[in-house]
Amino acid sequence: MAKVHIFGDEDGSIYVVTSSGDLLWYKDLARNGTWKWANDTGQKIGTGWNFPHVFSGGGGVIYAIASNGDLLWYKDLARNGKRKWANDTGQKIGTGWSF
Repeated sequence: MAKVHIFGDEDGSIYVVTSSGDLLWYKDLARNGTWKWANDTGQKIGTGWNFPHVFSGGGGVIYAIASNGDLLWYKDLARNGKRKWANDTGQKIGTGWSF
């Protein structure tokens, strides 16, 4: 499975968007160079993440830039591998982000 986007958050959460558009969540519990993960594999917390750009805003916030240049805001409220979003879909917070 090819990775499309990989980005982290300040709490040790790592988000991966796969080439099929799945959003996976991982968490480094140790955060000290030792092997200690919340789960052995990534937890699927979303589908349809086929965006040209996806990045972390910190605190569970994820920004996505759609192919039409819309900037979308998401927030992972659970941050534990379960699906719990602030909104069911991304909130459009800007336009013209076609870079």
